Formats: sequence, structure tokens, C-alpha cells
Amino acid sequence: MNRHFFAAALVLASFAGAAVAQDPVRVRVGSGGDKAPVVRIAGQDICTRDSQCSDGVFCNGAERCAPQAANADRRGCVAGSPPCRQGETCVEQGDRCRVGVCDVPDADGDGHAAIACGGDDCDDTDPNRNPGRTEICDAQGIDEDCDTSTVGDRDDDGDGFIDAMCR
Repeated sequence: MNRHFFAAALVLASFAGAAVAQDPVRVRVGSGGDKAPVVRIAGQDICTRDSQCSDGVFCNGAERCAPQAANADRRGCVAGSPPCRQGETCVEQGDRCRVGVCDVPDADGDGHAAIACGGDDCDDTDPNRNPGRTEICDAQGIDEDCDTSTVGDRDDDGDGFIDAMCR
């Protein structure tokens, strides 16, 4: 009954505008079931259910059917709000929000989890930098072993002295 009242109200409102406009006015109300009723005014389908507005994209939020809203599009749909909170990353595959980087604690696959996830890997984007690596004497000053006190310093023979070729 509510659906029929809505349709009748649209017809009456449309006829008032039709006296001025030349566009045809038709109202089609379905029976419900699997297909939501659609109201057609001047050749445009106007939504009656949120599901008619969905674009199938999770990360841009759930669209709503709100034909009366000021920001509704020509179909009566209003854009959704992004589902993830500040500090979360939206993952379209799986329709979920991820907190930080800890969904994949060892992103570079070197066997050491990122420091941000409670691990000891100082650079989880580079498998050649982790506490299990040997420090290399290099001009770039890269910290291969994640020990800032040994950057560029190497003691391969374990005698407690920095290798001569690193100085």
C-alpha cells in the first residue's frame, strides 16, 4: 500500500509539472519480488531501493536510494561514504578495511616481520635488509643488518674489529 501511495503522489506531482513541461509522465510500479519497483518519469528510471544504486565497488561506499536528497543523481541515487576509517586501507579484493601493514607482517618475504608489526625488519620492502643479513661495506651506506651502529662496518672474521677494507 505504501508503494501505491508513493506512486500516486508522484503521478499527481508529475501532472502538475506536466502542464508546463512537454515530457510524458508514466509511472510503473512492480509487484516487488526479485525486481524492485521502478518509477519512470519523463523517460528516467528513479530508484526505489538501495540495491538499484549499487555500483559494485566496495571502497567508495554503499550507494543509497534517496531521490529527495539534494545531492541525488538523475536516478535518485546518492553516493556512498568510504567504508574505512582514518588509518585503515581499503582492500577491494575481499571487501574489507585493513589496519596498517600488519595484515602482511612480512611483506618482503625474508622471514622477518616489519617493526610496525612487532618484528625486527627495519625495511620490510627490501628482502636484502633484515637482522639476519651480513653488513656490507658499500659506498651507499645501506644498513643491510638493521643495526644502525654497524652501517658500512663489517666484521666477517668475528675478531671484534672492523674489516680493514671497510675503512
